[in-house]
Amino acid sequence: MKRIVSGLTYNTDTAARVARYEYEDDRDREVEATLYVTPGGAFFIVHQTDAGTENKYYFEPISRESVDQMVAKKGNQLEVFDEALINNPPEAMAETEEGATIYLRLPKPLKVRIEGAAEGAGLSVNSWLIRCSEGCLGIRRGEASTPAASSKSGPGERPPLPFAETIAAFKEK
Repeated sequence: MKRIVSGLTYNTDTAARVARYEYEDDRDREVEATLYVTPGGAFFIVHQTDAGTENKYYFEPISRESVDQMVAKKGNQLEVFDEALINNPPEAMAETEEGATIYLRLPKPLKVRIEGAAEGAGLSVNSWLIRCSEGCLGIRRGEASTPAASSKSGPGERPPLPFAETIAAFKEK
């Protein structure tokens, strides 16, 4: 289930369940509140109220500081699903290698096929495209890629594969 709140999407299917608690609202109805964290690290609470024949859901974005306050306040009333997600996040570490961004405009049918292939391989689209690109350039997994790629292979390198062969080889893995 997902909702857009203040222009941001909160999706319970892609977020991780962190904790839950129950309370009574101002109308003396039982409410179940579940705390989630998105893959991007944003927290939100889904309040579920049984309103007769159907459930009502209210999505509430919540800050990291508010999560910490809630954990301190609720104590034993809070059922924690994943302790690691409640603890403070690790400090940022410097990346060993800089990333780069490429914006790619694709025809819709190709985009849909790529998304399907990535899902079938159990990978994100980004990871799938990286593996395909590495295969086309003859780069083995785990090797450092060189900025100046050439069509000729050096000693110990595999020659680059044509794109169709790369996709076929990737599907076999």
